[in-house]
Amino acid sequence: MPDYQKMYALLCGATSDAIDALAPYPEAAITRRMLQAALREAEELYLAAPEPHPVEGTNLVLFDGDSKAGITK
Repeated sequence: MPDYQKMYALLCGATSDAIDALAPYPEAAITRRMLQAALREAEELYLAAPEPHPVEGTNLVLFDGDSKAGITK
């Protein structure tokens, strides 16, 4: 299974660095606001995502919402 936590941390760290690098440039203010908004939205989605639960004896991973969608072990 992909390590989404690591990917999220890498992408958000790089985005934050890019926002900081644009700070001295007033003409980049709109771009900075767009990146900041996307970063906040990504954080909200990440924090709201259900935790994965491995299914013993298989390679399956169920997420909290899977049972509601009719997905079973």
